[in-house]
Amino acid sequence: MFNDNAREIGKHPWSYSKLSVGIKCPFQFQRRYVERVKPTNEVSSARATIGTTIHSIMEHGLLCFHEAGAPFSRDAVKDAIKHAYEKTLDGAKLTSEEFEEIMFLEEAAETMLWRLAKFKSENNCAIYVEEPLGITAGMMPAPYASEHTFFRGIIDLVMVTPGGVAAIIDHKTGYPSLRGYEKQLKAYEVLVSVALAPKIYQEHGIKLKAVRSALNFIPEQSIQWSNMVPQDKVLGVKSQEFIDLVNSTSDQIQEGKVNRGNHCNYCSYRSYCGSKVGTRKKKGKSNAHPAV
Repeated sequence: MFNDNAREIGKHPWSYSKLSVGIKCPFQFQRRYVERVKPTNEVSSARATIGTTIHSIMEHGLLCFHEAGAPFSRDAVKDAIKHAYEKTLDGAKLTSEEFEEIMFLEEAAETMLWRLAKFKSENNCAIYVEEPLGITAGMMPAPYASEHTFFRGIIDLVMVTPGGVAAIIDHKTGYPSLRGYEKQLKAYEVLVSVALAPKIYQEHGIKLKAVRSALNFIPEQSIQWSNMVPQDKVLGVKSQEFIDLVNSTSDQIQEGKVNRGNHCNYCSYRSYCGSKVGTRKKKGKSNAHPAV
């Protein structure tokens, strides 16, 4: 089970975003989450703002389509995405460049919402949008925010078929590749299998039999799926792999080692470690921000 280092850090609940920081650079994790040091060298947040806004648009669009109860059609989806854009952008503080890019993505967002709504309608799925989930250190369900919550996360979208297969979908606005997201998807599969499965059964009478996770790359209008995993394997092998990852990352965080790499481009704590990685843009190389 989780070791002492993981439990100590978990007194302020783990999330995948915190875990990913620990994996990339234990030094940054120590400054940010343990010592609560004020960041310096603030980096541009344009990509993060665009990603967060598109996430909100997809959330509102899915909920609008689901709650309207209208038959599935192109017009119903078009109305849902229009409403989502209006609700999200009303009063939003965006630069002109951010606003233009978000508007540029409207057609792609509508197409991806149509695909998701079509899947939901054709398969008569129960859906959970922006579902907050938590688990205890003993791998039991827990509220998202409570004194017993050890690890938590908010899942963009879960669609559950009557046959008990949960499709776990995370929206992305970056380069369309599963590479680098395997650990995140594994964590979400464990969260859904442990924390959401009882709720699915209680609300819909559906016993979870398997999960399959996917990344929804909105700008490229691409959904990339991982392999389907039986529920017993998630609760067994996959959960142990997840526990091992949290434990090993926790031990590295305690050591506080500086890991230098491309992530230094986007680290607002690098003045503390003196990293010079990525401070100069290499000729012919992209310096784009990572996906959100």
